[in-house]
Amino acid sequence: MATVAIAWGRPPRPTPTARSAKVLVARSWRRAFRRPASNAPTSSIANCLKRDTQPTTRSLGTRPAAPSLQSTSPSTEPGPAPLAVVDQAEFDFGMLDPGTSAKHVFVIRNAGNAPLAITAADTSCKCTLSETSADLIAPDSTAEVTLTWNTGSEREFYRQYAIIRTNDPQRREIELAVRGQIRTQLGFSTEELTAPAMSPGSRAEAETILFSQTLDDMEVTEVQCELPGFEYRLEPVSEDLLRSLNARTAWRLCVSADAPDTSGRFLDSVRVGIRSQETRKAPTVVREILFRGIARPFLGPCSVAGRSGR
Repeated sequence: MATVAIAWGRPPRPTPTARSAKVLVARSWRRAFRRPASNAPTSSIANCLKRDTQPTTRSLGTRPAAPSLQSTSPSTEPGPAPLAVVDQAEFDFGMLDPGTSAKHVFVIRNAGNAPLAITAADTSCKCTLSETSADLIAPDSTAEVTLTWNTGSEREFYRQYAIIRTNDPQRREIELAVRGQIRTQLGFSTEELTAPAMSPGSRAEAETILFSQTLDDMEVTEVQCELPGFEYRLEPVSEDLLRSLNARTAWRLCVSADAPDTSGRFLDSVRVGIRSQETRKAPTVVREILFRGIARPFLGPCSVAGRSGR
């Protein structure tokens, strides 16, 4: 029979490594919640846990009221203001005689509900003047602006204007203009007398129409040029040509001169003077026009020699 030996005594204590995780966690929490001594700082962990465990009450407060749709806003309606209206701001005079004065009256209307102030300002040149019949225009009333100017004699076409300043917030300035064409006292139908190309030593010829839109009688008193062998002749023109030039009288002016003996260009001015009973202040009217051309040798017929082969 076998004998079993039993050892009596206290069982061995388990090592810390053998303790369960639950026991370790419990001890940690107990240390954290251990009551601190008097005047001792409270553990930060306890403060955090205490703060987290306290019930939180949030005051909902009063929600701000939405803005009322019927709230008053500043008025956007414009106040009284003038309104300048010009039915015709530019006038065409058509044909006018040179050296004469002319004028035209423009009308400015106030279509607003406040007085309209107008002031004559700048003009296109010293020969243009503007006058206003009133400086202040009542609503639904009008005022006249008169433009006066001198046509002069150096230009064929003209356009003159004057600036009128107003207190209209939408139209601070108004441009009033006149335009037209000045009749020619003595002119040429071409800008220059240009002769076709010619051989050296031959005659250069060219022609133009000498006309007047203001004179009924025109007597040519001189035609001069410094080119060698210069000659001229005058020929009458047809009625159709007169009408096409809006002329009262005209002559066909044909000129010729000797071309240079060598190749090259030639150029000189032709001085033309006329006289009329209507030109009392200036009995003789003089105009100048250029006469130009080029002389170059012409090659005659030439043949090209070639070889023929069999």
